Amino acid sequence: MLSAQEQINKEVPCPDWLNGDFFIDIYNKDPRNEGKKITATVKKCSAVVDVGDNYTSTMYRVNVEATFDGGEAQSDNFIVKAMIHMTEAFKDFSVFPIEIEAYEQALPAMEGFWREIGQEVEFGPKCLHTISEPNEIIVLSDLRDKGFVMANRFEGLDMQHSKLLLAQLARFHASSVIYKQRNEKFGPRLGREVFDRKMKKVFDSFFATNFTTFLTFIESVESLKPYYDKCEKWRHNMFERIIKTSNVSQDTSEFCVLNHSDMWINNHMYKYDENGSPTDVIFIDFQMSHWGRPSIDLMYFMFSSVRPEIVVQEYDTLIAHYHSILVDSLIKLGYEKTPPLLKDIHIQILQNSAYGALCLPGITAVVLMDKNEDAKMENFFSDGDAAEKMRQKMFFNPRFENKLKLFLPFFEKRGLLEVEDVPESEIIPDEPAPVIPTPATDDSEVPLAPNDNNVEAKLPPEEPSRESLAEAVKEDEQSIQVTPVVNGVKENGVKENGVEEVQKDAPSSNNEVKENNAFNKETNNQSSDDIEVTAL
Repeated sequence: MLSAQEQINKEVPCPDWLNGDFFIDIYNKDPRNEGKKITATVKKCSAVVDVGDNYTSTMYRVNVEATFDGGEAQSDNFIVKAMIHMTEAFKDFSVFPIEIEAYEQALPAMEGFWREIGQEVEFGPKCLHTISEPNEIIVLSDLRDKGFVMANRFEGLDMQHSKLLLAQLARFHASSVIYKQRNEKFGPRLGREVFDRKMKKVFDSFFATNFTTFLTFIESVESLKPYYDKCEKWRHNMFERIIKTSNVSQDTSEFCVLNHSDMWINNHMYKYDENGSPTDVIFIDFQMSHWGRPSIDLMYFMFSSVRPEIVVQEYDTLIAHYHSILVDSLIKLGYEKTPPLLKDIHIQILQNSAYGALCLPGITAVVLMDKNEDAKMENFFSDGDAAEKMRQKMFFNPRFENKLKLFLPFFEKRGLLEVEDVPESEIIPDEPAPVIPTPATDDSEVPLAPNDNNVEAKLPPEEPSRESLAEAVKEDEQSIQVTPVVNGVKENGVKENGVEEVQKDAPSSNNEVKENNAFNKETNNQSSDDIEVTAL
């Protein structure tokens, strides 16, 4: 069996539409190539992410050889990100329009503000080409070519990485405020209200399935039991709390920014100097970006990606560092209002603590979970055997237990565990849940864009049946090796009858950062045969 890194770098069949003509169109968009005769040949098409790393799209790294007016050939790498399912129903839930608006409108303008004052700041990869109809495709520069790689999600970020990231986030937030100051508002996707009331049934389904296992885990750990009652209260009317926290009008007088909104460790990449110290950081995946309170990005990042002992010991230092760079950036870029005070940022975090509470059973547990074949979008909303197996792996995990042992006392002392009751008038009545189609997960050729030959679209393969999935789970269980046990449940989610000694995963001592790319969800020191899950 191929290792995860080999799986990612292996050559894969190139779909018919991803050909030389496709890239000639991209080269022609560069003003420097105007009037030139261009030839382009796809030399290699390889996998960008491992199987199961992405729910709604397929991604290719494509090496292209191109000539201009018959000159010497040049070699270029591109990241091509494309939707898997092209049904009309799934387009209703597509995040591509959000990302396209970010790449085509917001990011170029926000980076331009810094160039106006003589500074080069990059917030994301360069967007080279987008297609919205009939199918959705984004072509990006390959950040690997610039030396950017990912950090280790299991180890988490140290102080140096964290301060570098928060400084870049502050510049990103400040730039977005200037964008709105100059343009009055963001586009319909980035300026939208994030959660529609019709999504309540879906969210309630998520809380009903995942929160039950989370609470079972809390109750099973002696040192975490004292926090059970407060954690249990989070599940009641959580959707209403999240709406109140996340949905913000662009006309609000409250200090708001463009949130990245998925600010976890696999969505930023670092560049290092010869001594191994991080010198630059860049963001990827703007699929969830929206206008809102900066406390959203701050809590999401701090509680998902920074080492827990650093959050507990240096929380105030990190927030103050973010605030200092935010204010400095706003002033440099010509903000016309009074920048927020440091206490304003702290107050906003406290007022929106329900979002921080949601991070723990949500993104934090997902980040620390071992890669596994049960980590699929549908399993977050299901109560089947495979879904419960995934949740056992999420929560009954020594890494997660260690983090909560540090976080829950810290949260309680700062009042972050406290949530207010939702008034009866704000409770949204139940509505029928919208049907969310399951995206294909096959790596084979996906019909996406028309080509010059009008090749007939090939439908994606059918999903496996429930019976075949059950057989796969049974085979997986038979091949499971001896693994650590936490409170009678193995790290892989299999219950143990006997009592075994708990063997907690020690952080890896291997500080080498593997080469990666903008959409590579692979990280260091992870099981070579498993499948990683992306953040919700």
